Amino acid sequence: SIQNIAMALSLNAWKGLAMAEFTVSPVIGAAIAVIMKDRAKQIFISCGVIFSSGVLLAGGFVHLLGDSNEQFEDLGDDNFPWAFFIAATTIVGLVSLEIVLDRVLGDYLQCKQKNNTAEDSDSTTFLREQSRDQCSIEETQEQEEPLTEQEHDDHHHRAHIDSENPFSALLLTIALSVHSIIEGLGIGASSDAGEIRSAFIAVAAHKAFVAFALANDLVRSGFWVDRTKRKYFFISVGTFIFVSLLGVAIGWGIN
Repeated sequence: SIQNIAMALSLNAWKGLAMAEFTVSPVIGAAIAVIMKDRAKQIFISCGVIFSSGVLLAGGFVHLLGDSNEQFEDLGDDNFPWAFFIAATTIVGLVSLEIVLDRVLGDYLQCKQKNNTAEDSDSTTFLREQSRDQCSIEETQEQEEPLTEQEHDDHHHRAHIDSENPFSALLLTIALSVHSIIEGLGIGASSDAGEIRSAFIAVAAHKAFVAFALANDLVRSGFWVDRTKRKYFFISVGTFIFVSLLGVAIGWGIN
C-alpha cells in the first residue's frame, strides 16, 4: 500500500542519514582531538575526554542497557537479568584484557628494549664520554634560563605523550569498534520509524565524542606525533567508522 511504501522510504531515509552521520561526526571528533593537541592546554583535553566518557556511559547504561533488558523481557525470559549480566561481564572482561596486555606485552617490549640498549652500549661508550661534559654545560644553561611561555606549553604537551604504551589505544579501538557495529546493526535492522528515530538521535549525540576520546588516546600513544606511526592513527579511526557503516548495511540487508 501507499502507507507501507511511505514508511519504507522513511526508514531507508533514516538509515541513509545514519550512515552519513556516522561518517562525518567521527571525522570531526578526531580532527578536534588532533587540533587540541597543539592548541589547547592539557586540562581542557582531559575535561573533553572525561565528558566524552560520561556521554558514552550515559548512552550505554541509560538507553541501550534499558532497551536490551526490555527486549529480553519481551522474549519471555525475565527470570534472570541477562542484559545486566552481559554488560557487567563485558566490562570485567575488557578491563582484565587491558591489564594482561599492558603487563605481558609491556614487559616483553621493555625487556627487548633493554637488550637492544645493552648491545648498543659498547659501541657508544666512547661517544658518550666525549659529549658528557658538553651536555652537562648545556643542561646547566637550560636550568638557569627560564622557559618561555611557548616552550612551557610545548613541554606540557610532550609530557603527556606515552608512546611506549600503545595497548590501551589498541584495546579501546577494538572495544569501540564492537560497540559501533552493534549500534549499526540495531539501527539497520530496525523496522519502526519511531524506534529508528530515537536510536539515531541517541547514537548521533555521542558519536563525535566517542571519536574524540579514541583519537585523543591514539595521540597520547604516539600514533600522531610520530609520522612513521601516523598510518595506524588513520587505520584505527577508519576502522571505527567503517564498522559502524558495516553494521548499518548488514542490519539493513537483513531487514
